[in-house]
Amino acid sequence: MAQPDGNWQRFQYIRKTSEIIARARQAEQRTAQHANTFLFGRWHNTKQVRHHMALWLIGVGILIIIVVAQFFVLRGTYSTRAAVPGGTYAEGVVGRIESLNPLYTSSGAEQSLTRLLFSSLFTYDSTGALQSDIATGYKLQNDGKRYRVSIRTDAQWSDGQKLTADDIIFTINAIKRPAVGSPLYASWRDVTATKVDATTIDFTLPAAYAPFPHALTFAILPKHILQDVAPNVYREHDFSQHPTTSGPFALRYIQTVPGSDGQRHRVAHLVRNSHYYRGAPKLERFQLHAYRDANRLAEALATREINAASGLPLSKAAELDKTGSFNIIKNTTNAGIYALFNTTGDALQHAKVRQALQRGTNVAAARNAVATGLQPIDTPFVRGQVPTGDINKPSYNVQEANKLLDEAGYSERRGGVRMKNQRPLQLRVVLLKSTDYEKVAANLRKQWAALGVQAVVRTVDPNDPTQSMASSVLQPRDYDVLIHELTIGADPDVYAYWHSSQAVARGLNFTNYSNGVASDALASARARSDGNLRNAKYQSFLRQWYKDAPAIGLYQSAAVYASTKGTTAVQPGEHYVAAQDRYNNVAGWMIKTADVYRTP
Repeated sequence: MAQPDGNWQRFQYIRKTSEIIARARQAEQRTAQHANTFLFGRWHNTKQVRHHMALWLIGVGILIIIVVAQFFVLRGTYSTRAAVPGGTYAEGVVGRIESLNPLYTSSGAEQSLTRLLFSSLFTYDSTGALQSDIATGYKLQNDGKRYRVSIRTDAQWSDGQKLTADDIIFTINAIKRPAVGSPLYASWRDVTATKVDATTIDFTLPAAYAPFPHALTFAILPKHILQDVAPNVYREHDFSQHPTTSGPFALRYIQTVPGSDGQRHRVAHLVRNSHYYRGAPKLERFQLHAYRDANRLAEALATREINAASGLPLSKAAELDKTGSFNIIKNTTNAGIYALFNTTGDALQHAKVRQALQRGTNVAAARNAVATGLQPIDTPFVRGQVPTGDINKPSYNVQEANKLLDEAGYSERRGGVRMKNQRPLQLRVVLLKSTDYEKVAANLRKQWAALGVQAVVRTVDPNDPTQSMASSVLQPRDYDVLIHELTIGADPDVYAYWHSSQAVARGLNFTNYSNGVASDALASARARSDGNLRNAKYQSFLRQWYKDAPAIGLYQSAAVYASTKGTTAVQPGEHYVAAQDRYNNVAGWMIKTADVYRTP
């Protein structure tokens, strides 16, 4: 078949091109016609619908406002603001941070860090009762001389190593080495710790000692870190600044921070311990700020430098409470504030003078001078530890007090002060510098002045390096009356404070109290495991204590905790053996808040 020639192809091309151009022109004409008809031709009609358009836009705006308002109003029915995991909790305390080795902790700040960083065999719950930590239980054997303790198998150190019975044995042996220089040495030197198996340890005592389980709250050391360290360099070892831990938190670093007043304070930065056997805490980080005194602590809380403050004086807490910006919680502890009488002093060696002060002091008034709502402490024990039965405290009776002073030979008055052999009845009252103690001392001085007793008050500043409470006041017993806190603990064993053997320079019997009946009762009570027998012994001691009047109980100590609104941490109504027991549920503390859906 013949192929078309080139002229024919050119003709076809020109023909098709002409058709396309013609159709394009036709489409252009129609487009212009439609635009003129439906757009430009009707533009003037928009004026007729402007009113309707405005009404439509207003209606849409109102509808949007209603929907938004409904969202915010009804949101509370299906969501709420609540604490959520995460965030950084910043708590302030008073005291120095020098060593993080629990064998050497002394200040409140160091004791707080010990609880946050280390585990122990036993600890205390929010009611003050002994509860298991690393231990799972104990059994009493050998007539009360041996305690067999079993431990859990899932505890770990922050470096992932397992915490075992070997760590516990190592800790006890370290405490018992004189070269280590631990303050716990005297309490443990005669105790033998023996490993029975991987999860069992025997503690053998030289004699029966009923309160011993409460001694098992010591912090445990990591053997794999310290086993090759010479005992005499424990304090200087790197572990004291960068410890491997087993508690809910691990240490990141310690920072020295300058304050607005030019005073520096130290901050321990902690992170949650992912190896903690109870599970990682809800807080991501924890900061413990250590301040030199209560004034700086209160200022740091007021300026939001910290979220919470522990250990504020009651007077400072009252000032913060008035602002309405903080939660103020006062939970009782197993300690008490006493007016301790030096029973070997010139004036107070006479029992009738001590009894006169006992009966002539309105303790409720002295207590209320510090703060309202404080719990009384009428005995050498915390209320509830020993049933007092029919033992009654000598009642407040000014007339009887004056009679006792007359019988003691202080019948003459000169300038309102009682005299005996030309010497005034003057008492030197010593106390640590504290607003609370100063208030109670001022009240006592006023009350005793009405009895004809002159009180000269002296305060000792613990932050003044030229003043030493221990060496210049306590050890030489350089006072007639000492306003002081006695830490009683979870067990009513108060042997250390009232037994005659402890009335020595380094002993804790600050009254130099010595009575055979009282001492025998105390020694016998601590050796009894039967509760009824122990109570009978302590009741015998209490009767003698009231009769001899070596002290006046003023009020039970309170752990004051102030925090900003929105924190979920310390709860009201808890009871602590010591203030550090506030951390018994620190793994559940929270600081962050967010909107969360309500559970149906």
